[in-house]
Amino acid sequence: MIPNSTLELLKLREGFRTQTYFDTRGFPTVGLGHLLTGADKAKYPVGKTVPAAVLTEWMKADTMRAYAAALQQASILGVADQRFIDVLTSVNFQLGTGWRIKWPVTCANLRCRSFAQVTGHLILHPVPSWKFTDVSTSMKR
Repeated sequence: MIPNSTLELLKLREGFRTQTYFDTRGFPTVGLGHLLTGADKAKYPVGKTVPAAVLTEWMKADTMRAYAAALQQASILGVADQRFIDVLTSVNFQLGTGWRIKWPVTCANLRCRSFAQVTGHLILHPVPSWKFTDVSTSMKR
């Protein structure tokens, strides 16, 4: 089960729309960036409002992989703070679960608990929807 704190952080960082729209690549999308496929495109054409229950179901399904990866990564780092796991889920959701390959220096700094370095490295290599100070602040508590 994904905690509400995780879902709320993702909504804040990713944005959340109840009406279908075309994403920046031209794909019909809704919720936290859920891509509509097959019958869903016909059932919910662009501009149509999707029922809250359907949006919640899709949001949980779409978030599960990122949350599972965050739990595994937090375990490796020896961190149990839910706020950190929430932020790490956001990282995995935004960049994919293989983000550690692209940012090995950031991963090494996380393992060494060099949080100022993590924040500094991420600021130099920004991803627009992140608030990187959350990682450093959460880990110090």
